[in-house]
Amino acid sequence: MEVLDVLERRVTELLAEVTALRARNFELESRISAGAPAESCEEALRRVAELTEVLEEEKKHKEAVFKRIDSLVRRLEPYGGAG
Repeated sequence: MEVLDVLERRVTELLAEVTALRARNFELESRISAGAPAESCEEALRRVAELTEVLEEEKKHKEAVFKRIDSLVRRLEPYGGAG
């Protein structure tokens, strides 16, 4: 159960990070539309790209964890553990 608690907490953290990235993206788009200095926008866009890359990596890890959990559940089914 500890593993599921960790997984649940990490998924919640990832969802919060997605929300923050979307807000940051909206902010950057607004700044670009308003004519903000190109240098600060470029730096911010670079940071968003870095965070997006980290998020994609975390999503891959999450998917791998889900696959492993599904595999374990299938292995336990014959023993009456699921249903």
